[in-house]
Amino acid sequence: MKPLLWLFLDFDGTLVAIRKRPQWVYLSIDHRQLLRQLAKLASVKLVFISGRAIEDLKKQIRVQPAVYVGNHGYEIEADGRRQSIPHVKGYVPMLKQIKKEITEKLRIKGVWLEDKGVTLTLHYREMNRKHLPEVESNINALRKRWAKRLRFAKGKEVWEISPGLNWHKGAAVERLLKPVKASHAFPIYIGDDRTDENAFRSLGGQGLAVAVGQRLRFADCSLVSIREVYWLLKTLYEHFWEIK
Repeated sequence: MKPLLWLFLDFDGTLVAIRKRPQWVYLSIDHRQLLRQLAKLASVKLVFISGRAIEDLKKQIRVQPAVYVGNHGYEIEADGRRQSIPHVKGYVPMLKQIKKEITEKLRIKGVWLEDKGVTLTLHYREMNRKHLPEVESNINALRKRWAKRLRFAKGKEVWEISPGLNWHKGAAVERLLKPVKASHAFPIYIGDDRTDENAFRSLGGQGLAVAVGQRLRFADCSLVSIREVYWLLKTLYEHFWEIK
């Protein structure tokens, strides 16, 4: 049967608690088992979507069958095949240049840059707060200089830097849902950060946008915690398990 539910799940802050370093997160055995049970349901299409590089995301989750979307939508793997996003490679030299500039200017303890190939993430969660004005000042200067070529998005104690294309998590969601709209499948997107807002908007009122931990502008409703996320996932599993 064709999936009745498309379930889009952000990772950090939604399925696992945010840590000071991305490699320190932990998806528990029980939570992974629930995700695997959902993935096996013919009535549910499971999509993991994250700012992480897609290989990192797959390594952290290890659930199949599922669709994986990494780098804020710039990497998509569905049915075992990678989907390409036009013109992305042309921005790699620019990202390398701005990486060099940031590395030279922001030599602050607790500030570090993560190179994910087609995007960059500037982390400052471990930084002393007294340096925040310096970080913000440098980022704002870079934003002005690179405004027409690169996109800057503020997350939870990070800055995401990506190609200046009209592409984001929402665009990836739209691409995945376009072939199935006629089937009347219902999409639910669960995420915790500003970078999920474009995905919320992409549902266009034809699905359910669920924020985690904070009320986001384009969310239809919110869950207080990650614990409540898994309560919802368990409830969905129990409902759709009965649909054969």
